[in-house]
Amino acid sequence: MTYELTPGPVPASFLEQEPPFAWGPVTLMADRRGVAQALGRQFLAMGVTATIRDQPEAGSCLFLKGLDPAGPDTLAETTFQAFQAAQRFGLGHPDQHRLFATVQDLGGTFGLEPGAGARAWTGGLAALTGTAALEWGPARARALDIASEGADPEDIARWILEGLAMGGPATAVGRRRDGTWCSPSLVPRRAGQAELTLEDGEVLLVSGGGRGITGACLLALAEYHRLKFAILGRTPPGEDGGALDSLCPEAEPKAKGREVWRLLEALRQAGSEVQFCRADVRDPAAVAAAAREARLLWGRIDGVIHGAGLQQDAFLLRKTEVQFRTVFETKVLGLRNLLAATAGDPLRRIFCFSSAAARFGLPGQVDYAAANEAMSKVCWEEFRRREGRCAVKALDWGPWGGGMVTPAQAETFRQRGMPVMPVAEGTALFVEEVRKGPDPAVEILSWPAGIEFPDRRPKAPLQARITFNRATFPVIDSHRIRGRHVVPMFLVCDLCLRVAKLIHPGRHVAALNQVKVIKGLIIDDFDRGAVTRLEVEEVPADGGRSGLQFTLKNPQGQVHYRLAADLTEAPPADPEPGPEPLALQPLPGTLDEIYGPAGVFHGPAFQCIEPPVYLSDLGFEAFFRGPGQPPQGASPTPDFIRLDGGAQACGIHLLHTNGMRSLPLGFESMRILAADPVPEIRSCRGYLKSMGRLQVLADLHYFDPQGAPVAVVEGLTGLLLGADAWDAPLSPSA
Repeated sequence: MTYELTPGPVPASFLEQEPPFAWGPVTLMADRRGVAQALGRQFLAMGVTATIRDQPEAGSCLFLKGLDPAGPDTLAETTFQAFQAAQRFGLGHPDQHRLFATVQDLGGTFGLEPGAGARAWTGGLAALTGTAALEWGPARARALDIASEGADPEDIARWILEGLAMGGPATAVGRRRDGTWCSPSLVPRRAGQAELTLEDGEVLLVSGGGRGITGACLLALAEYHRLKFAILGRTPPGEDGGALDSLCPEAEPKAKGREVWRLLEALRQAGSEVQFCRADVRDPAAVAAAAREARLLWGRIDGVIHGAGLQQDAFLLRKTEVQFRTVFETKVLGLRNLLAATAGDPLRRIFCFSSAAARFGLPGQVDYAAANEAMSKVCWEEFRRREGRCAVKALDWGPWGGGMVTPAQAETFRQRGMPVMPVAEGTALFVEEVRKGPDPAVEILSWPAGIEFPDRRPKAPLQARITFNRATFPVIDSHRIRGRHVVPMFLVCDLCLRVAKLIHPGRHVAALNQVKVIKGLIIDDFDRGAVTRLEVEEVPADGGRSGLQFTLKNPQGQVHYRLAADLTEAPPADPEPGPEPLALQPLPGTLDEIYGPAGVFHGPAFQCIEPPVYLSDLGFEAFFRGPGQPPQGASPTPDFIRLDGGAQACGIHLLHTNGMRSLPLGFESMRILAADPVPEIRSCRGYLKSMGRLQVLADLHYFDPQGAPVAVVEGLTGLLLGADAWDAPLSPSA
């Protein structure tokens, strides 16, 4: 299955990192725009010691040099300085109380949307940060992309602090110019409309020496078209590679030469013409000379295939400057030289062999991940610069069953959930892509269907902050009792459902169980908000199930909510029989009457019921208005506004049949019957189970527009209050 990279939402952005600065000082590796000084002032106001240094010292480290102007002439230095900073940070035995962060400006989307410009050449910082974090274990890492052109340093500093606090598993988080946040996300490839444009006789300038996967791809392509290949490599066919080949000691130099010779002969036998040019792709003069030879021989150059790459695997603390520069420059400096050598050619296609290491990282490959990520970002910028006249692709290859992947690496990939791709599958994808014309999916990844990505999602036990205020959850402004903002029970349920899906993305959240409001969460100052701590733990389960226990506390340890989630492999295969119908009568009344002084208290954002509500002594039914929020089919969880609407309808029933008001105290279980994404909830039917002097018990059944069950809330418990309850002072236990 093929995926493309897009700027998606930040996973579980409502989760906040615990501020690491409370446990130690912060080193600011300064930019040239004054942002470090602004951050220093803001840290000082927080009571945090922040100093500007050339290298990390004790505590956390923010690398800000990615905000400086950059381009192909300075491409290696910024990334190399970040590598040195990460090495120095790693020497300090990083733990969960320390943070390493890089900050850059690629337009706020890591180059996936316009705005990177020449800074695309420093686009490897995010992959460097994420890969280094795999070796650090508990230490925190965050790569920020802040669209900052023309912005005041104080504002940039504030945005950086916001991005560092934002939680979820994403290492890379970006802020666009319009203030929205995003994170690079892999989504299934859109159906392509690009025509087949590759023609016989096209001249392709190829780096990589024609060995390994590069050679396999060229040979597969030659089976479809008679082309003209100008192949650049350090080892000429049939000759000893000499000292240059000592960079790859695992292969015999003579064997390399014979491999190149066999490829050239196979290409000629397939009907293609071949010219081999001995050149190191890092040498601009040698690459330019090779391009001139191709033009003298064939008159033009139509495309570039950049397959050159080296791996010098070593853990971050043991990796040398020579290793880092050699690996990084082969990919990134090599691309710069190829583009410079063909600057006057009307190229029709540019293809770069990138790597899934840029997406997922692999311990020991911080240089290789950074190199491929930077190269991919330049591909995005080249596609935009050429305005659709040239097909540009960065192919984020997973590990091949050949090429530079050793058996030991293949086993490491498998342990991380990264399957090894058969050579025939990879070459088929390459041929399919190269034959097409331009399309906007620049960075693509081939991945087997049904196998999860090895993302850096959080694992239980997990602790994170959630701040409920006007900026983070404006919907709470419509959930006020006696003028005081109260966090809705179903909002907390929704957040826990989303965290459960984050921890176990391949599983179905079958139910929330034993949902209890221990103490109502009241927000006295909605602008500042209420800070809470969400604690998540794995709980024993059996029969193919897994479980999570959620507890929401305030900073003093007071528990406000407690609930559990039950996860299964898939939703129920067979639909549940619907509940018994009720003999209902419509309750006359307008929307204003339902939500007015004589009705329920909910404000505009929660006013989802479409009049009339249908009542009987035994229960009720309510239909919901509008398309729902979020739009139908867009959410992995049921619409919590409409779940709350079922409890609202229960309150309306009690008010009109018994003259009582109620506040929910929890429920026994909510079973989610629909598959992901959860369909729109269109109606709710409720059944009163029992009613005492202080409490009421009810079941709520939710249905989609076709009448199919979506969810069932069983044992909803409500605290009964007098009809004038909204006129009395609000108790914190509400």
